[in-house]
Amino acid sequence: LPPEQIAYILEDSRAEAVCVSAPLAAALRPAMARSPYLRRVIVAALEGGEVAELAPGEVSLAALMDAAEAREAVEPA
Repeated sequence: LPPEQIAYILEDSRAEAVCVSAPLAAALRPAMARSPYLRRVIVAALEGGEVAELAPGEVSLAALMDAAEAREAVEPA
């Protein structure tokens, strides 16, 4: 989808979070920036590792998963 359609979908759905693959993140940043509701952008690397470049406010999926695992180790369910 073109970035304009992504921007429309994000705004129309009032999405608060979105997960995007690292290769598409740069192209979609302008569309994501236009969404007034978007609070969290999660960027996933192709091989599940760390993302080389994140924009301000973005978090890598690997870092998010690592933080969740560390929290579970400290605070078992």
